[in-house]
Amino acid sequence: MTATQTLDAALDAHASNPELPMILAGLWDRDGARYLGARGALDRSSGEAATPAARFALASMTKPLATVAVLQQVETGVLDLQAPMTTYLPNRALEVLERDEAGTLRRQAPKRAPTLHELLTHTSGFSYEFLDGTLLAAVQAGAVPSLFTDPVGGLEAPLVFEPGSAWGYGIGIDIAGQILEAALGKTLDTILAEQIFEPLGMTRTSFNPDAEGMAKVHVAASDALQGLPPAPQHPSGGAGLFSTLEDYGRFLRALLGGGALDGQRILSEAMMAQLGSNQITPLAVTPLTSVLPAMSLDSDMGFGSEASWSYGFLRHESSGDNGRQAGSLSWAGLFNSFFWLDSASGLAGVWATQRLPFCHPAAIAGLGAFERAAYDR
Repeated sequence: MTATQTLDAALDAHASNPELPMILAGLWDRDGARYLGARGALDRSSGEAATPAARFALASMTKPLATVAVLQQVETGVLDLQAPMTTYLPNRALEVLERDEAGTLRRQAPKRAPTLHELLTHTSGFSYEFLDGTLLAAVQAGAVPSLFTDPVGGLEAPLVFEPGSAWGYGIGIDIAGQILEAALGKTLDTILAEQIFEPLGMTRTSFNPDAEGMAKVHVAASDALQGLPPAPQHPSGGAGLFSTLEDYGRFLRALLGGGALDGQRILSEAMMAQLGSNQITPLAVTPLTSVLPAMSLDSDMGFGSEASWSYGFLRHESSGDNGRQAGSLSWAGLFNSFFWLDSASGLAGVWATQRLPFCHPAAIAGLGAFERAAYDR
């Protein structure tokens, strides 16, 4: 089979799975798109067919974009990676939340404020309510706003561990986005448009797109899957953007190209070296244990291999079973959308669905099949 036929076959094999209403898949090298494919429906109830031009919710695939925007301002000297977050957000209260064996919640002052470096590397002490039982208990008790019903108030959440003491996935990059807004006096959507979307020609990426060609997020409802229309999002560094395969592929190609695409440079080669390096030694990225399985199942984004964190990306410290090489970068979005960036092989890929809960077995199986096809394994 040709390379295109192999990739088509990977999509076809998983498009028949009723647990995946839609699949979008793209593969790029430094010169352009090698493959763009779509299967299934944007909305299972209407039957509107998915196409490679469909818009989808990036969720946490927003984080790498926001991180690059922050690093751009580090390069200009506006921001300092080693500065405490309170340098830029002086009125932001900081507390560490603890829960004793009796379930009593207590707060105490942290030993110090997290730095911008720690916000970008998930070593700040912030978490998500679906990943931390103590934070979830505080949300359920009404002591902390839920990020998912109050996207502004939810960013006032306390820390759940001391800054720098562990790696724990959380809202750090959301807060880095707030720092960027405070430093530049602009909203994050404007900053991202000016610094990344417009230079790279990402014309269909925004927080509030129109509904044309938009994929719905499907969730289990009784014995069926119900499509929920995505709502406009408050601009945040951690989630909320909508994009397309072509647009996100242009961002990935810029990173494959050492920080530049079609003559437009978004990061220097020196900063790209930092972006691609392990930034959390001696800590390591560990599998995520969910406390809200309706939103996310347990997940191992290293897929069994040792993983670290760079700036904005998980970093694979060894080669994976499906093709990506050591040093590859990757991450994902809550609605079972995934990407990888393999500079050693010169390949970047996206496998996107719009399905909850995160890390659904059908989505993970499809991602693996697509990656193996991309590397002709």
